[in-house]
Amino acid sequence: MAAQKAQFPIALMARLLEVSRAGFYQWFARRLAASDKQTARVRFDRMVRQLFFDYAQTHGSPRLAAALQRDYGIQVDKKRVAASLKRQGLEAISTRQFRLPPRVRHGGDGPP
Repeated sequence: MAAQKAQFPIALMARLLEVSRAGFYQWFARRLAASDKQTARVRFDRMVRQLFFDYAQTHGSPRLAAALQRDYGIQVDKKRVAASLKRQGLEAISTRQFRLPPRVRHGGDGPP
């Protein structure tokens, strides 16, 4: 109906499809509201991506959530930041080097 509303009156299409006009307009409003939500999600994803690369890809979701609060005043849960990172395929790089346990490093007999 939305695609054809320029050619045909809504009342006629609603009667032919056996839906109420009010129902059509409610559906149409919900469709637009979802678009606003999507826009907000894209804006948030861009902000998270920018912070992620500003911190040289070393900050995960807890530290990025704290940075959003500190830098932008945005109170956000670390789970939302984690979901954003996952959606974008971003993963923090660990800066710690792998080290063997002392027993193995110093010639011990290894793990018990």
